[in-house]
Amino acid sequence: MSAEYLSNVIGHLTLYAARYHHGAIMRELIEGVADAAIGRVSAHELAQEAGAPSTTDLTPDEWLEGTPLMRAVRAELARRGR
Repeated sequence: MSAEYLSNVIGHLTLYAARYHHGAIMRELIEGVADAAIGRVSAHELAQEAGAPSTTDLTPDEWLEGTPLMRAVRAELARRGR
């Protein structure tokens, strides 16, 4: 991908950060209910026990910056000196 394309990816993710953040919260809720139904501890609960912040405690922008996709795109642009 070109640097311009990667920059556009960042712009798109930033523009829709609230929507994606909301989706992540909903996914955690649904997975938590499903895990509880089968008697399994959810990944979200394990992460919180290990000290990770809850998705609901983060702003959409904070959450987005912590995602593997955003970190990878920013790292690639930094590697290219952009």
